[in-house]
Amino acid sequence: MLRIPKGKDRDVRDDYESAVRWLREARSVAFGEGDNDLEDLRREIDVYRSLRDRGFENPPESAGFARVGAAGPQTLPLLPGGKMLEARSLLSAEALAMFEERARSLRYFHARNLPPTLNHQSEDGLKIRLSHRPLGRLGILLPQRGMAVSLLMALAVPAQVAGVEDILVALPPEPGGEPSPGVLAACDLLGIRQVLVGSGSEAVCALVLGTAETAPVDLLVGEESERARLAMIELAGECEVEATDSIGDLCILTDGQDVSPDQVATELLVHAELGGPGMRALLCSSEPFLEASLAALDRQYSFLKRGHKAVVRRTLEARCRALPLRSLRRGTEIIRAIQPERLHLLVHTPHKLLGDLEDVGQIHVGQEAAPSLSIRDGAFFCVPGGTRGRIATPSRFLEPVTSYRGGDQVQRGPVDSDRDRIRQVWREFEAH
Repeated sequence: MLRIPKGKDRDVRDDYESAVRWLREARSVAFGEGDNDLEDLRREIDVYRSLRDRGFENPPESAGFARVGAAGPQTLPLLPGGKMLEARSLLSAEALAMFEERARSLRYFHARNLPPTLNHQSEDGLKIRLSHRPLGRLGILLPQRGMAVSLLMALAVPAQVAGVEDILVALPPEPGGEPSPGVLAACDLLGIRQVLVGSGSEAVCALVLGTAETAPVDLLVGEESERARLAMIELAGECEVEATDSIGDLCILTDGQDVSPDQVATELLVHAELGGPGMRALLCSSEPFLEASLAALDRQYSFLKRGHKAVVRRTLEARCRALPLRSLRRGTEIIRAIQPERLHLLVHTPHKLLGDLEDVGQIHVGQEAAPSLSIRDGAFFCVPGGTRGRIATPSRFLEPVTSYRGGDQVQRGPVDSDRDRIRQVWREFEAH
């Protein structure tokens, strides 16, 4: 299942540029949507737009409308506030206190990173002021897989610090049809009162185009599925959208010492099961260990539940790469080029390589720092607010505002004749 250099890719083993290009291809793979599916998605969006133009009344007759829902956008009503209070009551006092403490820590961190207001005065007395104002309405799309509560905190808290008061959240239902109680409780604790339960293109349309109960958002951030990501791309002209990747890349660099093939296989399987567009790469300077890890991967895969196998197999075949290395130094060169969001360093002497590993979002050193441990345990970590490791900060949810003011009254400004001469010289400069 895991791709290793063979046939026409054989030169990847020895050629640096070929190796980097081959690994980067894992990020650009798009699967799950053929041409027919994409056309179907566009028809859904067109139907939803027609509903919006009619004020969400009198749904039109359309064959493509069945996938949006027979009741139109009303299939995503706002969740009653009592549901969030009920979900909050299900959590222990210790869990609530832990969430509030982490939210406080995030608020403190982001409050110290608010962009300052800048003032400037030119020689001729012109005063320029650069300030910021919060976005009017923010939409957050949450996934079913992965750590949705962590993603919600990482996106909502900096937005609230920036001053965004109107936040609308859409989350997919659990297999039983109900939304996750943990996410609902988190929304209540963060003061988010508008929650829609839906998934895929339906949720994206509801956020971007609005529903009978909610207005369209000014910015949509988050992730949910491949179909939702495609819908975000199609609707980018309606509002600003930014698809996140909370799981991101996983790159494992190992020499095969002090680590078992089963552990490497577990790391790859856990991330593959979560899906997402990130790259999964195994770089190994020991070819026997690499082959043993791939055998362990096949063995562990055979014990997965049937429902999980489809996601894992699709991700492993499309987005995973295994590359034998001539040396660990060659591995660090490749990592600097591909800039993975997460690197798991499983080598005998990691301190010798850390100085060469720059532009990596997170580095996990040793077996006890495995990324899969935090994912499996649902432990909080600060997820990216955008692809390629960018963290969501208050600046992402602020709009710059520039104001100008004439300053003829400035005491030490140039006299009128000097000001005219400055303007004349500058016009001459611009003309050339």
